Amino acid sequence: MSLHTFNTIAATTVAEYSVKGSKFIAYAYPVKDLEEVKTNLDLLRSQHPKAVHHCYAYKLSNQQFRANDDGEPSGTAGRPILGQLDSKQVSNVLVIVVRYFGGVLLGTSGLISAYKKATQDALQLAKIIECERQDHYQLEFNYDSLEAVMNFMKKRGITILSKDLDMQCVMEIEAATKFADQIIEELSPIVKITKT
Repeated sequence: MSLHTFNTIAATTVAEYSVKGSKFIAYAYPVKDLEEVKTNLDLLRSQHPKAVHHCYAYKLSNQQFRANDDGEPSGTAGRPILGQLDSKQVSNVLVIVVRYFGGVLLGTSGLISAYKKATQDALQLAKIIECERQDHYQLEFNYDSLEAVMNFMKKRGITILSKDLDMQCVMEIEAATKFADQIIEELSPIVKITKT
């Protein structure tokens, strides 16, 4: 792993852990952004409407992260889940642990242990893969620079997310972080570059 790469999981995994009648089902998802986090949360809430808690944590490759206890005592669910993401050193991963209450209170240490174990089990099943970090840019340039810009993109396999080609062109791109210096160096003489 370098500054230009990060580890993530290849596919969704699910693991179940039971203790004193309570059932903890951990779902580990590869995610790209907050939109995918929200989509997966909404999906699981609709699939498990009778669950008492949908606790989660995520880490994105742009250093964004969050832990949510969803009604469990503060620090007993989201933080142990996030701790497992940190110990596995993975990013662009969301883990949601769905809890069905079994009638017996587990106490603070029991909850921490259960959420940690369920998350550990789900991540244990996951295949860890290395991905290139990506940056997003907005490019603005005159139409007469279009050919030079397109050649630059093509040569490096840079993804164009959207483009508005007029006399003044605007383009949204996603590029591997390793190309950051080249993008600035080669395009800045003809393009206004904004990192988004």
